[in-house]
Amino acid sequence: MSASGPFVQGFGWKDIWTVAVGAQYKLDSTWTLRAGYNYGGNPIPSNQQFFNVFAPAIVRHHLGAGIGYDITRRLGVNLAYYHVFTAKQSGAFVSDGSGAIPVNQPIPGTQVTNRLSENSVSIQVGYKF
Repeated sequence: MSASGPFVQGFGWKDIWTVAVGAQYKLDSTWTLRAGYNYGGNPIPSNQQFFNVFAPAIVRHHLGAGIGYDITRRLGVNLAYYHVFTAKQSGAFVSDGSGAIPVNQPIPGTQVTNRLSENSVSIQVGYKF
């Protein structure tokens, strides 16, 4: 492919709004509980799904929880978990221009579906100077 031929410039993502809320509750002088929720829009239009197979950032709802333990006044350990609920979106395959369909145009009768969910666990050891 030449520089003037079919190629992708970026993923075609659009700007989105996100909203997050979280809370923490100090049980006593050493234990802290945390929880949070995040909602984000989908940055990928359906006509760009073909170009986002390797980066399908289509998830919308995130839920997290955590616990912290202060070993000393300066040293603490935190454990966190978050779950991102499954999201799915479909769009057509896009032409590379080698056939009768022009470059970057949807190919009729084709479909690519992106699906993504996430789970993550993290542990952190922190020291306050």
